[in-house]
Amino acid sequence: MLQDFIFPKNLIGYLFNLYIWKRHSGFALDVGATQLKRYLEV
Repeated sequence: MLQDFIFPKNLIGYLFNLYIWKRHSGFALDVGATQLKRYLEV
């Protein structure tokens, strides 16, 4: 997890995919927020 913050390639890719997904689905915002919260807790 610490490695992802030092080299945040995965996190940047995740947020970019979330942005693209959100543009195509309003529901994705709620799902994405839940997944992001879960991702940060790991």
